[in-house]
Amino acid sequence: MPGAGTDKTRNWIATAGPIIVLVEPQLGENIGAPARVMANFGLGRLRLVKPRDGWPNVQAQRSASGADRILEGVALFDTVKAALADSARAKHMHGEADAAADV
Repeated sequence: MPGAGTDKTRNWIATAGPIIVLVEPQLGENIGAPARVMANFGLGRLRLVKPRDGWPNVQAQRSASGADRILEGVALFDTVKAALADSARAKHMHGEADAAADV
């Protein structure tokens, strides 16, 4: 069984798992703390929609305390719709989010 994302002695979880989306986080700590929790539970995909203080953020790195892999893989988006449209879905599924991703 793989360990948590902060355990450097074990392999990182290979399965995708859920995606966490933070919408307009105001402080770096509001990004780093969830990244740390995600690492503790083996989640690896974090998306940010318009972080107020920009990205990358030193305070986020400090409060993530070992969840570097998650912060390195952060994806930035301008809208929630774009963040959701980018999620991995079966190619035969089409809808409003797909149209937004093509714009």
